[in-house]
Amino acid sequence: MEIALLGEALSEKSTPDVRERALALYQQLSSSNIGWKTFSCLTENAYFFEINSQLQFATLVLLQDHVKNHFDSSNEVEQAEFRQFAQEILVEFGNKVHVCPRLTNTKFASFLSALCVHDYPANWKTFFRDIMFLKDRGIKGIELYLMILKEVNCELSDRQIARTEEEFKRNTFIKDTMRDDCVSIMADSWKWILNQALSNTTVFDIDHDENSANIVSLCLNVMAGYIQWIEIGELVNNEVVGLLLSLSFKKGTRKAAIETIDAVCAKGMLPDSKMPMIDSFYSVLNSQSILTISKYDADDEDDVEYLCSLSAFVNSSVLQLVDIFKEYARKDFSVSNKALSSIEEKVPIMLELVRCEDDDVSKAILNSTKELLAIYRQISMTAERKEITQQIMLGLVKKYKFEPDFNFENSQDDENDFYVFRNDLKYLFDSLAKLDNMLVTEFVQTCFMSTVPSWRSHSFDEVELSLHLFYLLGEALPHVSGNIFTAESPCTVIVCNILHALVTSEVVQFDHPAVLLIYFEIMVRYDKFFAFNSQHIPTVLESFTGHSGVLSKYSQVRGRCAYLFCRFIKLLKSSVQPHRDVLLGKIEKIIEQVFALDYVDSQSPRIENEDSQFLFEAVGLLIQMCPPESAPVMLGSVLRPINQRIEQYADLLLEISTSCDQTRMSQQMKDKATAAAQNFADFVSFASRLSKAFQTSQAVEASGCGACLVETLDFVLKGLRVRQDFTLGFTNVVYAAVKQYLHRMVICLPSEIILHYVKLTMESLLQAINNPSSVPPLGGGGGVVPKSRHLSAGGLIEFIPLVNQVVARYKKQSVEMLDGIFVPVLQVFSMVALSQDPTDTTAGQVVSSASHVSCSSTDEEATLKELRSQLKRSFFTFINTILHNDAFPVITGRGQDVVWMVLMSVADGALHFPDPVTQKLCFTILKKFIEVADDESGTACDVKNFAFSNVIPACFAVCCAPNFNPKDAQSNMALMEAATALKVSAEKYGENVVAEYLANSYLPSQNIPQDRINELTIAIKTYDAKRFRDFYKEWINKLLG
Repeated sequence: MEIALLGEALSEKSTPDVRERALALYQQLSSSNIGWKTFSCLTENAYFFEINSQLQFATLVLLQDHVKNHFDSSNEVEQAEFRQFAQEILVEFGNKVHVCPRLTNTKFASFLSALCVHDYPANWKTFFRDIMFLKDRGIKGIELYLMILKEVNCELSDRQIARTEEEFKRNTFIKDTMRDDCVSIMADSWKWILNQALSNTTVFDIDHDENSANIVSLCLNVMAGYIQWIEIGELVNNEVVGLLLSLSFKKGTRKAAIETIDAVCAKGMLPDSKMPMIDSFYSVLNSQSILTISKYDADDEDDVEYLCSLSAFVNSSVLQLVDIFKEYARKDFSVSNKALSSIEEKVPIMLELVRCEDDDVSKAILNSTKELLAIYRQISMTAERKEITQQIMLGLVKKYKFEPDFNFENSQDDENDFYVFRNDLKYLFDSLAKLDNMLVTEFVQTCFMSTVPSWRSHSFDEVELSLHLFYLLGEALPHVSGNIFTAESPCTVIVCNILHALVTSEVVQFDHPAVLLIYFEIMVRYDKFFAFNSQHIPTVLESFTGHSGVLSKYSQVRGRCAYLFCRFIKLLKSSVQPHRDVLLGKIEKIIEQVFALDYVDSQSPRIENEDSQFLFEAVGLLIQMCPPESAPVMLGSVLRPINQRIEQYADLLLEISTSCDQTRMSQQMKDKATAAAQNFADFVSFASRLSKAFQTSQAVEASGCGACLVETLDFVLKGLRVRQDFTLGFTNVVYAAVKQYLHRMVICLPSEIILHYVKLTMESLLQAINNPSSVPPLGGGGGVVPKSRHLSAGGLIEFIPLVNQVVARYKKQSVEMLDGIFVPVLQVFSMVALSQDPTDTTAGQVVSSASHVSCSSTDEEATLKELRSQLKRSFFTFINTILHNDAFPVITGRGQDVVWMVLMSVADGALHFPDPVTQKLCFTILKKFIEVADDESGTACDVKNFAFSNVIPACFAVCCAPNFNPKDAQSNMALMEAATALKVSAEKYGENVVAEYLANSYLPSQNIPQDRINELTIAIKTYDAKRFRDFYKEWINKLLG
């Protein structure tokens, strides 16, 4: 009845109800230890082959799942029953194999191979002999037999499958047993199949029947797989080699045959055996013109696939010879010379493969070609070897060229594959340059001079190729800290001549994105040239800022050129300074497009906002070069429109967030708000990029630009007036932008200003959490009182890293700022992070707007839980930053209640936070508390009491936490930090005092054996901190057993 239900569900006329009941039944059977017995009747009267193919497949899937999940845990009787069932199905498959769909046969082979690795040789000792009868069941039987062997080898040897150590040992044992038990008869069966194929029997017709050729290829693939781990003598003899070579001449089997020959050559053996074998294969293949690459059609798919395999074979065999050469180069010259001679005999074939029209064929031979060049660097270069090097260079140049129909605007898979291939060719180019940099330099010069000066009469691919080779040369030549011009040499003279010719050639006017992109890449790569040839800088700057560069009609050129222009300015500050004013005028006109909301001009396409950031950074660099009397004026003129846009979008977002309720906000309004938030963030990022030119507050002060940056900060902080509600989807973008600018200002502004603004920001956030209807003014002296808004603890989490940055930078100077915000932060932490009641309305009110979804109470509680975790992490990091940057009076000066609250929160995190990294941080905080507590602050006694009542017990209890895993590195780090806290307690309060407390009070109450207690107390008295940590880890692990 169950089988009938499953069959009905898989039929075309099944109903949803039937499918649902069948799925439930199938899942029940899959999870049961005896579910497979439902299908045991299928072996009666060949019933299995009467059900539909979908049910056949589903049955085999369930049987395979049983083998993997239940077979090993079954008792011997149940295993025997299942084994007998499998043997019966095997017999039935042998009898009915000719009517089975290929997909069913494939799944049956997978099922049987899984059972093999679980049951052979312990119980099913005759497995491989039992499947041997299949090869006598015609061509379909042979195919199934080979499928099973292939799947077994995959289970045993596939290196892409991750295996446990136990599985690895099991597979090794199976292979060892097979070598003694059945490999020889398997090898005989493969030879029999190949002989049958070449005898043109009624079973096989590989010359005219594609299916026959595919099955013979399957046999060859099986041989190639097994030969990796069986004894080579079992398979490789004159008969088998003859069969392989014969099949390599047949079109239907040549690919699999050459791959099998490749596997044979890769087999480990002594050089005296390997080199003659490789050479003999080459000799026969050459005699039959198999290795004549030119005879194959690069447009024929079958020929290309075969060429790829042939190229892989040549590559692999040459690498085998290279390994022999390297191994014997210093201990047996006769062997290494033979290997080198054998390698060089194969060079003509390698060169043909490098030059092949198909890129995949060429790619397969690159590794061995690079190794050949590496060998040439170690030996003397003869005329023949120099000629080979030149031929490799010619082949590389041929392959490096773009196809005329290459799609630069919309790259697809073929285009992306070619970019990857080009990158592989670059490594070959580097190898050539290392071998003979003068040869490569002269070659590049010849190529360049034949095309670039006369670029108007050449196609884009020829010009781009010449430029790209020159670009590669800049990285391949010897250099000192990236500068190839440190010493004059013949190569650098040629490079300088090429650069003079390039800048004066006007090739930058070539109307093609590939040519333009590589031109600007060259300008930046050879930046050191312009430091000594400043006469060319105006031309280069003109090209960067003109219609070939950031105003190009090609979007990819505009974007990349903006970045490269910024790099060029940064690298050549002093050389560019004389052209500063002209450049600023040009760039200001370009960035005016960014401020034009409805900009439309086909003659000067608009540069994207993301790429515009690099232009603003370049402007900042140029303004930094100005004298103090003009720099603020120029910076103010650039920032003024940015400030206007920031204010405009902040006001728009405030209006949207306060006037529209999220439940009735239209999609059009949401889209408008999202776009406004992104625009706000873009303009804030422009201001941030402008400030990147100033690396220190001293640099800002020297330039006189501080007031401009502060004015912009007033406008940026208006973004905090926007109600934070993540369901609206835009406020997180606004807050991230505000935080980004504040982080920059920490670098740029003096301490008194940035501390003031950070304090105002945090007070605003904190008051909004406690009283959403009232928010203090932001922006300092001229701040605007914002309207009511709904903020959440999510905003606080966003800005605590900023506070940490400020505290770490200014240390004791930040105490005054912290005085005003520490207690409110602690209150929020206590109210939200420590609230575990999902119905707690106060916590819910505070964090509800941080929820991305609110469709159910379960989703809301999950969001609240995650927020609590984030807030705890932020709070612990905040406390740790305070303690480690000399700002601890902010905590210790608050009185006993505050200190106790902080300590309790941190101790709770050390024991219960489900993240060992955070637990380690908590122990670091507790350790620091013990170190800094003193009588002057009035906390010494309180912290000491807390250390004995909570910290020391926590150092032991951490290993009992549910998430503690002694095998996990992070858990062990937390444990070792606990050991450090314990050692610091002993050093602070007296080793004898702590040891006595542990020996007489705490450890006995935890039922710790006396001998273990004695070990610990001795260690805590005598070991230093490092040795005690190692001891404590071992002591705890022994205690846990």
